[in-house]
Amino acid sequence: MSVTDFLDQHSWFSQSQDAIALMGRSVGPPDASKEWRLSYRELRESVRRVASGLARRGLRKGDVVLAYSTNCPEYVILVLAVYSLGGVMTHALGGCPAVFCS
Repeated sequence: MSVTDFLDQHSWFSQSQDAIALMGRSVGPPDASKEWRLSYRELRESVRRVASGLARRGLRKGDVVLAYSTNCPEYVILVLAVYSLGGVMTHALGGCPAVFCS
């Protein structure tokens, strides 16, 4: 069972679609920091869009994706999208978001 299938059946994807799924604060100077929130609906739709884009670009089950990124909403969306396609994630948390596929 894939991670996203598990989540669909057992937990947060089955929550009220308008409830907040993820929230946090962007990193940066205090005057540039911004709070962000994603509802379950927004998260699910974002994961589907990113997974679709990755599949169109050739990502297939078993492919490895390296994400070099800070802890941000896009990181969570990418991880769930890769898992939903059967891909394998490897992580390097740090600087600006970048993605490499093999």
